[in-house]
Amino acid sequence: MPHHPSLPAPAPPTRTRRGLLRGFLTPGGPPAHPRLVPLLPHFQRLPALPQSVGRARRIVHEVLGDAEEADTAALLTSELVTNAVTHGPSGEDLRIELTIWRADAHWWVAVADSGELMPAPRTPPADSEGGRGLLLVTTLATTWGILPRPTRGKAVYFALPVPGS
Repeated sequence: MPHHPSLPAPAPPTRTRRGLLRGFLTPGGPPAHPRLVPLLPHFQRLPALPQSVGRARRIVHEVLGDAEEADTAALLTSELVTNAVTHGPSGEDLRIELTIWRADAHWWVAVADSGELMPAPRTPPADSEGGRGLLLVTTLATTWGILPRPTRGKAVYFALPVPGS
């Protein structure tokens, strides 16, 4: 699981009373300064359908506002949501979860689905229309990773630094 060398490896996730995953708020577990973790990250359930890709991008822009890194976060989020819809179970009754929060001078975004297939970066043929999403994430994000969920599926997350923090 790729991660930035200056950051510790992510801690295994645990489930909170609200059903949200704890453990990928900061790599390695709780931060030294809990006040850096927002009390309520933005959390949204979306249908596992292609239309959710654009909706996820809009949500990222709403949450990050005019932050310098909003466009990059929206691009990477759309790649992760596309992967969840394309490679995970999809349909009107199935959901993907989008979580966005700011902590430790980074914007963090996680996309969770109920699929068992673990994503991995690959190098597609030059004439292929897809297959470059995780290469973008690997190149543009400070860190990213995959966390298996306690019951079924996984959460794929990335972090972007907040300039000037």
